[in-house]
Amino acid sequence: MMSVRCMVALSRYLAMQGNVVAQLVDSAQANHEMVNSRDEEIVELNAHINQLEGQLEECDTLLERETLRLHFWSSSSMPFRFS
Repeated sequence: MMSVRCMVALSRYLAMQGNVVAQLVDSAQANHEMVNSRDEEIVELNAHINQLEGQLEECDTLLERETLRLHFWSSSSMPFRFS
């Protein structure tokens, strides 16, 4: 009689263990997918940052050129004199 009870308990234990393992696998898969999604998002954001940094460098270059041009014209032009 005791061996039957042990077998039933073991069977229930193994079934519960299987359910727990299945839940852990599902959780691990969901976490893996979330991490992959975040990684893809990070790659896209880094690409966007690089693009914006390039645009910022272009703006800085244009600003420097314009500043030099304005400085040149303001220092080289003679004031007008009216007689």
